[in-house]
Amino acid sequence: MSAQDSNPGNDLTTDFLGKVVIVTGAAMGIGRACAEGFIARGGSVVIADMDVEAGQATATELGERALFSHTDVCDMQAVSAMAELAVTQFGGIDILVNNAGQALKGVVDEISEEHWTRVIDINLNGYWRTMRAGDEKTWRRSHRQHVVRSGFAGFQRVCSLCFFERRRQRPDLAISH
Repeated sequence: MSAQDSNPGNDLTTDFLGKVVIVTGAAMGIGRACAEGFIARGGSVVIADMDVEAGQATATELGERALFSHTDVCDMQAVSAMAELAVTQFGGIDILVNNAGQALKGVVDEISEEHWTRVIDINLNGYWRTMRAGDEKTWRRSHRQHVVRSGFAGFQRVCSLCFFERRRQRPDLAISH
C-alpha cells in the first residue's frame, strides 16, 4: 500500500466542490497556480494579495467563484476583512493557503533592519495573523480545517501541509497529528 493509498488527502485529484479557499499571495506565481487549481476542482477562492491590479485581474480571469481581497498580511484589520469576505460571500472558510511571502536577497551587511523586519513580519507573523482570523465565527462548523503553508524558509522554497483541528471545548486551533 502506498502512502497515497493510506492518506486520501494526498490525492491530487481531490474534488473541492463547495469548499471555500483563501490563498494569500495569489495574484501571481505559486499562489495563482494554487487558486487556479482549486477553481478547476470546484472550489471558491478568495484571491488575497497586496497587488491590487494583478489580484483583480486574477479574480476576473478565474470567474465568479473567485473574489479579490486587497490584503497585507502584516495588517490584522486587512486580514480580518479578508476572512470576513470569505464568510459573507462564500459562507465560511474550509482551506487556507498561506502563500504570501518575501525573500531576502543580498549580503547580510547590506540588508537594512527595516527590510529584515518586514520580511519576518510577512513570512512569520503573517502566517499567524491569517490563522488567527479563522476564529470560531469564521471557520466552517467542521472539526477539521486544512492550512497549507507555502513560502520561504530561509532561502529554500518549501511547502508543507498541516492539518488543524478545533477542540470542542475551546475555540482555539490545535495541531492534530
